[in-house]
Amino acid sequence: MCSSCNLNNSRAEDVVIASIVARGLPSTITSINLTVSGEGMETIVESIDPSEASYTIEIPAGTGRLFELEMAPSSENVFLKYTGSTTSDLIAGETADIDISMEVSEMRLVIPDYANTTTGPRIIQIDDITGANWQELKGTDINFASDSEFLPYDIDYDSNGRIYIANNYSSTGSTRLVRLDSFQDTAYEEIVSELDTGGSGVSCVAVDRVNNYVYYSSAFSPIRRKNLGPPLGTQETFDILAESAVSNFSTSGYSVDEDGILYITNNMENSVIKYDPSLAEGSRVIDTYSSIELLNPWDTMIFGDYIIVSNESGATGYRIFVLDKNMNLVHSFGTSPSGFDPITPTDNDYFGPKRFIAILNKKITVIDEGQPDLESHDYLVQIDDIYGNGWTQYGSTGTGIGQFWLYSMH
Repeated sequence: MCSSCNLNNSRAEDVVIASIVARGLPSTITSINLTVSGEGMETIVESIDPSEASYTIEIPAGTGRLFELEMAPSSENVFLKYTGSTTSDLIAGETADIDISMEVSEMRLVIPDYANTTTGPRIIQIDDITGANWQELKGTDINFASDSEFLPYDIDYDSNGRIYIANNYSSTGSTRLVRLDSFQDTAYEEIVSELDTGGSGVSCVAVDRVNNYVYYSSAFSPIRRKNLGPPLGTQETFDILAESAVSNFSTSGYSVDEDGILYITNNMENSVIKYDPSLAEGSRVIDTYSSIELLNPWDTMIFGDYIIVSNESGATGYRIFVLDKNMNLVHSFGTSPSGFDPITPTDNDYFGPKRFIAILNKKITVIDEGQPDLESHDYLVQIDDIYGNGWTQYGSTGTGIGQFWLYSMH
């Protein structure tokens, strides 16, 4: 960022020298825009040299000065935009250090098309819910020996936008968790080997972007983790089934919040577990949400102060559940369509909400899929908030562009 810029002609006693530092960024930034606004001053809008590490600017003194940064990483990154803001009271004649924590505000969608055995299991990247700039990668595209050895079941991202893919392949000879820097990669990096999981496939992955861990597991196995380093750490194991509060355990999804807490679906007990890996064994299950309305909860995601849960089925299922972090139900929404094929879903209809994707977006995007006999129902659904507003649907069943098989064989 620029080292020194005078952006107004105010007298020295009327201005503040503000040194701005942005935190939480990937290694490559292609553009930076700064906006400073507040009462009694003209709004300042500047484009900044992304090669500079800090930026110093003269700002008219005053209270409630709003600093807003917008940054774009390299064009290959799965993240599209970082934003951050802070407000500061500036005293005339003084200097001010302005720290702005950046977060991803817009990202591409990366979808596991696990069940597409006709043309090959694949991961798909699109810019947004319209399907723009469709790209796909199969196993041989990223250096697997064959397309059939790559069975992508879950996806997450680290703070640099690198893509972690759970490979749910259970025969010998294939890596179980891989990382790609971008969709332009032609060879994966191995994070978890076949030996790490005892030959089981990996069906769940979640990255702790604050504490630099990756968590992964098979459906019935203990949850495991590694420190992402560098260098990559050794494997640690958390046997949830051995914890006193859990009698039966199987999961298809989990997420991790900024405090390192895991929120885990337990399909066998139709519950959501709040789990703190930093505590001693036997005390890590710190809370549980269960309800007769939950039947096969599939995945969780962190959305601000809320835990969003996809509920795949059930008499009152086919819904999205919203919990607070104390594991209280805030509310739920969604309905099952009254008919089946060829009924087309409408606002907040769900045939079977499963995997959340694009978890850092300011929207909620979920894979929605009917059972195998509902062959026209393989979609993405995106909503704007925890109330289901802005329901938007994309996709259809098939193996071409704009089509998915997702998790059910056809």
